Amino acid sequence: MKVRYSRRATKDLATIRDYLIQRSPQGAINVLTSIYASVEFIRRNAEAAQATNVPGVRAMVVRRYRFKVFYRVCRG
Repeated sequence: MKVRYSRRATKDLATIRDYLIQRSPQGAINVLTSIYASVEFIRRNAEAAQATNVPGVRAMVVRRYRFKVFYRVCRG
């Protein structure tokens, strides 16, 4: 599956990075690495995450951190 980030997701990742890097550069690396690892898991296992109450939207919790990755599986 191909992954495309929405504008909002790109902005959210930048906000997370900017916030954390001021407090702990290594912490920022750890959090972003975990988020991107979750996205890679989703890429390989698109149907594995839990469905939300929004039709067609799934959510995966990033381990160790309180972030969720929301996504849609687009066929075609």
